[in-house]
Amino acid sequence: MFSLVRDLDRLYPTFFVRYLQKDPEIMQHVSKPYHHVESYRDLAETLTRQQRSWNTPRDLLAEQNAGIPQAASGGLLEKIKDKNTVFIITGQQPGLLTGPLYGIYKAMTAVKLAKRMETVLQRPVQPLFWVANEDHNVFDLFRFYLQNPQGKISRIRMRFPGFGLPVGEIQLVKDRMFTVLERLQELTPQTVHKEQVMEDLYEVAARSSTLSDWFIQIMQQLFRHQKLGFIDPLQLSKKGAYISLLLKTLEVGPQIHQIIAEAEKQLAASGFAPQVKRTGQESFIMIVWKGRRYALYRDKEHVFTARGELSLTRYELMSMIQEAPGLFSPNVLLRPIFQDSLFPNLAYIPGPGELAYFAQIPGVYRLFGLDMPVLFPRLGVTLRGARQQQRVQAQGLTFEEVLAYAQAVCEDPAKKAGESPRQEEIREYFWPRCSPQERVFTLFPFLIEYGYTFWDRFCKEFPGEEGHYIYDLGEREVS
Repeated sequence: MFSLVRDLDRLYPTFFVRYLQKDPEIMQHVSKPYHHVESYRDLAETLTRQQRSWNTPRDLLAEQNAGIPQAASGGLLEKIKDKNTVFIITGQQPGLLTGPLYGIYKAMTAVKLAKRMETVLQRPVQPLFWVANEDHNVFDLFRFYLQNPQGKISRIRMRFPGFGLPVGEIQLVKDRMFTVLERLQELTPQTVHKEQVMEDLYEVAARSSTLSDWFIQIMQQLFRHQKLGFIDPLQLSKKGAYISLLLKTLEVGPQIHQIIAEAEKQLAASGFAPQVKRTGQESFIMIVWKGRRYALYRDKEHVFTARGELSLTRYELMSMIQEAPGLFSPNVLLRPIFQDSLFPNLAYIPGPGELAYFAQIPGVYRLFGLDMPVLFPRLGVTLRGARQQQRVQAQGLTFEEVLAYAQAVCEDPAKKAGESPRQEEIREYFWPRCSPQERVFTLFPFLIEYGYTFWDRFCKEFPGEEGHYIYDLGEREVS
């Protein structure tokens, strides 16, 4: 059962909270009001009227999703290729065993919104997950955390080769993958569900070669009844889908900076600093060069890396883009522009940080001749087991009071000295490593404890309205 949390200030940044509250001062910095049906209807009609060539990206997307077992039988490929289909997109970097829970919640929010909009608009609406496998900041992607049976937080990580490469290019060693699963098995309780969950994880690991592969195949299995599609941007880049966008970015780079600077002034007037910092020299283009991914900067004549590993004239860079497009990708601020140039995107599902950087780029959308998608905030969830709830109630505390206590301990670690083991366990369950549960824990320890019936029920009951919810897991079944 889901129950709505009213006090969001302890869970999210102010900008995101005020967006959830539909504060007009915040809404003016982003797109169309996400709570008005007309926002979706008007944009769907605009996307239909536009004659932009979306055929090739649709074909590439269908090709990427052809291997999903339910793709053909569920009509996913036909839906992707249908010119009347618009998309609901969200995304995240691929993480070890899917990474923190909020990535799962993003996907579920996209699925729910797509179903709702399909009914409202009376046209096909397809949810898609953009697997951000071009990212090279990978340390956090190869680790995850769980609460072990002793109530302590344990970290599981995997050693990986290829530092500096995009995560989708890093080849995994099977023994290390299986070691991760062995550690998961050691650090979770013995339940009636454990054997099946672990068997499924080993099977998927055996046929995966990169973290990106592993992530996508696990997500495909989890969302097999939800008809969720997946976008592999690394493969889009290699097949030349970015070429014209990269060349335009190079051409209008100074204008992009001017437009973002104006948006940042407006944000400052509302009391907010920009989410993504700029020097003013960014080209907004990333390159893989000699086994590492770099940001490219520019002056009037040249494009270069920050420490001088590479320096090119603009003409040389233009030639490289056309000859080897797979080496290039957009930076974080231009990624939404590239995404929405390729696919008719009705809505994007951002988390708190993403929402803030979208506020820097509405004018960049207009520069590229695009309409910004509706920004529907991803739902947040705190999972709560029956044992944890009983212990909280025994202490006479509400959920908000538990968070307040946990945050006070994080601000003054000396308070840990007076904690009982039970207090520590509860604190680390709801506010692990001084962060919201959804940003630390991964799904599979909960699947081991509560089984696939929990997951099926969770997907079915997942709310359609924005906000943060508590989901009661019930009693676990120990074998």
